Amino acid sequence: LMQNRIARLKIEADRARRNMEETRSRAEEIVKLKAQKELKARAREHARVLKEQQLQREQQQRSLARAQRNAQVRAARDQVLQQKHATVQRFRRERQVQAQEAWAARREEEDRAARIKQEIYTRERQAGQ
Repeated sequence: LMQNRIARLKIEADRARRNMEETRSRAEEIVKLKAQKELKARAREHARVLKEQQLQREQQQRSLARAQRNAQVRAARDQVLQQKHATVQRFRRERQVQAQEAWAARREEEDRAARIKQEIYTRERQAGQ
């Protein structure tokens, strides 16, 4: 009877030991799975951060390119306006020179006409005497 009791106790002890080993094994497996899950989560977070940084860099590059294009367009417009302004100024100077030349020519013609008139008047007076 005693031997049966000892045998049952041994069987029970073996079962308890196996249960403890299984529990320890499961606990180790759970810890390992949690570690793997944490590694995967960190990898996903790292990939997300890298992607976000890449998107920011691309957006900055697009903004820089847009700003450069706008600056080039502004510079081209300014250059065209300066050229137009220079052309207008040149035409105004040319018109002014032409007006002065025309005025000088008219004045010269009036002076010539006055001299001729004076000569005619002087000849007529001399002829009348």
